[in-house]
Amino acid sequence: MRYCDHCRKETHYSVEKRNYDAIIEGENYTFKVSQAVCDECGGNMYPQELIRKNIQEIKEGYRKS
Repeated sequence: MRYCDHCRKETHYSVEKRNYDAIIEGENYTFKVSQAVCDECGGNMYPQELIRKNIQEIKEGYRKS
């Protein structure tokens, strides 16, 4: 459970894969990242472990391109 800034409750969340567009060195890229979504209100949540995971996935995706 995590605190949701939108509904201001401790709540569970689901993780969805979403597209994230980024411009890196003048080039456009689209990456799939994990987004936590509050099960109560549907608002986006930002647990630290998902932020770290997304940064790592973006770095790996950029290296592959």
